[in-house]
Amino acid sequence: MGECVKVKNLLLGMGTDLLVDISGVQVRLKSMLVGMKPDQYLIIETPKAKGIEANLRAGNDMTIIFICNGIVHGFRSSIMSAIESPARVVFITFPDYVETHELRQSRRVNCYLPAEMNMAGDEIKYDGVILDISRLGCNFTTFTIPRRNSRLLQLGGKVDLTFDLPGVEGKRAISGEIMNLNLDDRTTSVGVRFDAMGDDLEKKIESYVESASEYFQS
Repeated sequence: MGECVKVKNLLLGMGTDLLVDISGVQVRLKSMLVGMKPDQYLIIETPKAKGIEANLRAGNDMTIIFICNGIVHGFRSSIMSAIESPARVVFITFPDYVETHELRQSRRVNCYLPAEMNMAGDEIKYDGVILDISRLGCNFTTFTIPRRNSRLLQLGGKVDLTFDLPGVEGKRAISGEIMNLNLDDRTTSVGVRFDAMGDDLEKKIESYVESASEYFQS
């Protein structure tokens, strides 16, 4: 994945969204960190999936992935215990090593680009704004997604974005993968990694980022 670092105190906040690969389970599941004792164990929310109980046995291996500040972190662990009460949580071993991979491999600039987004499985387009952008991805924020529809947003899910790029005639459409999510009572913020695009559009985004960077530094 990238650099591999031995850890003693994992700097991971409570409530951090996690992607979990459990041995014997064919799909990657969503979870959340709910507690830890440094250098001993982590406590994660039991992923919601039918028939998962048989794979939550002590000693079963798993891989945990999370994103922080544009960097993907991953580590291997194993199940210590799974409990049902007072909450459905899983105790897992504290990692010896954490691997990291830098997502932001290109210059990123703050911006305010009106945009629309629609999610896989949802034909409705949601108005919002792109608050930062690079040739690799962007951050899209909206106030308009109803809570009942926000369930369609999942790490690794697909979205389509349409927006105006200064200096470029007409709207541009880009598809991408959700790499980061932040949902609260008022706003939904989605970190998107762009899918492959034509060289022409990529160069136009790079040109915009370069121009915006020079403007804000002047």
